[in-house]
Amino acid sequence: MLYDSKLSDFKRLDIDDRDLLAPFLLKAERQSCEFAFSNLFLWSGTYHPAWSFFNGHLYLLLQTEDILMFAPGGLKGPTPDELIRVSDHVAEAGFSGSFDHVDAAWLEKNGDEAQKFFRIEQMNDSFAEYIYSVDALVNLHGAKLAKKKNLIHQFLNDYPGAAHEPVTQDNLAECLQLEEDWFHAQEHPDAVEVAHEYQAIQKLGQYANRLPVEGVLLRVDGRPVAFTMFSPIGPDIWTEHFEKTHYEYKGASQYICHLCAKALQGRAKWLNREQDLGIPGLRQAKQSYAPETLLQNYRLVRR
Repeated sequence: MLYDSKLSDFKRLDIDDRDLLAPFLLKAERQSCEFAFSNLFLWSGTYHPAWSFFNGHLYLLLQTEDILMFAPGGLKGPTPDELIRVSDHVAEAGFSGSFDHVDAAWLEKNGDEAQKFFRIEQMNDSFAEYIYSVDALVNLHGAKLAKKKNLIHQFLNDYPGAAHEPVTQDNLAECLQLEEDWFHAQEHPDAVEVAHEYQAIQKLGQYANRLPVEGVLLRVDGRPVAFTMFSPIGPDIWTEHFEKTHYEYKGASQYICHLCAKALQGRAKWLNREQDLGIPGLRQAKQSYAPETLLQNYRLVRR
């Protein structure tokens, strides 16, 4: 239901909201992983997302983090006047009324007007999103990616029993067990980011058949050693939600990334491998794949 004259109360996001919300999220003029329905739902135990429509635009509120977002869902997106009305509405409920994950294209059109109500800030680099060419991840041409290709060749030479297959309901439990093993092997499994991701992957086990997710499972002599899960976030771009590897298998992490891209080749031009969250090792790994661009997001802070 669209509320064109009166902003409704926000509704807690549920799996049954997928068919209603997904078209607005997939049409958005952005490549951000933050607007993937699968991400919103799988991490809902952490962020408690809620949603509402106003003037045909979709608004999202991640309640535990006080993060308000809008998905344009069209060429123009909401006006700054509309944003301030939504901001006032959520502020009455005790939230800040500031917007996160605003893209540069919207600011280019509306930034001057928006500054009447908001202070514009670039979000921390840890929230920048790594966008890669699918073809580049498949072909691995050039000096920057030569080491990745060599590690894949070494893996295939070292493990001639390696095989891969799509993730299905029949083998999903094996992916979850691999995640369980990975989680307990972490030096700090109680770290907030690690614990929240663990919860999200466990939720995937319950709802994978109701989400638009696909995946690849890599085996060595029948043993699961890596998996990746991904879903569409736009007409020509997908996002990789999870990638887990048994690291004693050298080259497996490079191969599973390559297999993710191969699964998408011909269907997508870009792959969003999401953020590094300021974690040094993760940042180095993502940068080593020579991203086409870093998607910078912005914040509109209420004046």
